[in-house]
Amino acid sequence: MIYKKDLELVNAVRKSNNLIYPSDGATLKTLSEKVPNELLQIVNNLLDENKDIIKRLADFKTEMKTLVQKNLNSINYAEDERTASNYLTYTYPEKYTFYTNEIYNKYCNYIGVNTKKQVKYILIIVSFYMN
Repeated sequence: MIYKKDLELVNAVRKSNNLIYPSDGATLKTLSEKVPNELLQIVNNLLDENKDIIKRLADFKTEMKTLVQKNLNSINYAEDERTASNYLTYTYPEKYTFYTNEIYNKYCNYIGVNTKKQVKYILIIVSFYMN
């Protein structure tokens, strides 16, 4: 089921406190109440499979940061790959997965990538999916 026309997806992600940072949940709650249309547009852009995943992630980060700076007095932007991976996984579970540090570290070790270089999680997952 794809949640593109309402806030159901945003609410599911913001309540995933074991999968996102708790402060991100609070930021998403406030944005969904204050500027729901703008927030949904950013999420829908992230979910648009017609665009390259790398571009979608970069745009998500930039757009979320701008939205938060414009509407909230917060340094928490809820724009990290952990949050993005939730939106993507809830919508396309056959293609994406949730971010967990344990899986990230194990997979990086398996493919010989140094996790200290902070390789982008989504790039690792995309490489896994494509192989």
